[in-house]
Amino acid sequence: MTAFYLSNVEQYLWNGGDDGRKFFGNVAALPLDSASTFIRAVFNGGGFRGGAGAGGGGMRGPTILASMMGQLKAFNEGRINSYFDVIQLSK
Repeated sequence: MTAFYLSNVEQYLWNGGDDGRKFFGNVAALPLDSASTFIRAVFNGGGFRGGAGAGGGGMRGPTILASMMGQLKAFNEGRINSYFDVIQLSK
């Protein structure tokens, strides 16, 4: 898999129970390599660079990228536990 465009769906996954964790479990089953990249749109700051945190709707902020394998590794190491963590580990 080369790219996975998420828009801002993760802010909803991480706001609802174990859905964020289930998402990363599903990502682990994908055919990934070092070029596999998440593409995210951040809304309402999304916790990005001191933003207001996750929230529904609102103004669109930056589009950010992250290595899928890198984020999966961070998740497995316990460094991703929220939408804020996801955004902070993106560029």
